[in-house]
Amino acid sequence: MRFAQKIANTMNLDTSLIKPISFLNLSRKRVAPRPKNTWLSTEKIESLGFHITNIDEALKRFKNQMLNG
Repeated sequence: MRFAQKIANTMNLDTSLIKPISFLNLSRKRVAPRPKNTWLSTEKIESLGFHITNIDEALKRFKNQMLNG
C-alpha cells in the first residue's frame, strides 16, 4: 500500500482511493503462486558500475516523462 500511495502522491492523485489488501488475499486471485519475499540484491550490478535508481528518483522521472513527453 505504501508503494501505491507513493505513486499517487508523486502523480498528485487521491490516495484515499487506495485500499489495503493482504498478500494472502492478493495471491489467492493469481493463477501462479508467488513467493512472499521477492527482494533482489543490487550489489553485483552496482559493483560493475551501474547506478540503480531509487524509487523516488524513478517516480520523479516518470512524472516528468508523462508531463513532458
